[in-house]
Amino acid sequence: MIHYTASIATLLGLAGLSPAWGISGTTNHVWHAVGSSAAYIRGAPAFGDDGTIYAGSGDNNLYAFNPDGTTNHVWNAGADIIGSPAIGTNGTIYIATCSPTNRVWAFNPDGTTNGYWQLPYSVYGTPAIGADGTIYIGDLGHKFHALNPSDY
Repeated sequence: MIHYTASIATLLGLAGLSPAWGISGTTNHVWHAVGSSAAYIRGAPAFGDDGTIYAGSGDNNLYAFNPDGTTNHVWNAGADIIGSPAIGTNGTIYIATCSPTNRVWAFNPDGTTNGYWQLPYSVYGTPAIGADGTIYIGDLGHKFHALNPSDY
């Protein structure tokens, strides 16, 4: 079995060229994506059923990397993505953004956009997905939202 490890900063190539080391001390894949100098990742990546690695960034983009390290898709969400992506049972990728957009986005694994919910305040967290598919998220206005996936 091959294990891939990469620091979150290295995932976007912003920590220089420092390698990621596996348990055996050998270098594993290090993913790089072109982004602005503000492109940082604060949240953990999420993994699709097909092995795709999803990571939100401070350059307003959600990145999808193939397991071999190549970039699969890049979505622009219009604002910083502070939290981690969450993936629904149907493969939909959910992320939340800060000001100025204050949205929870739903992206499809094929690179298309499902839609978004407009929230009144910025979101710095990660969406949680309930057993029935409801998306739960809190915002900086002290509000807790339950979003229906069919109500974009």
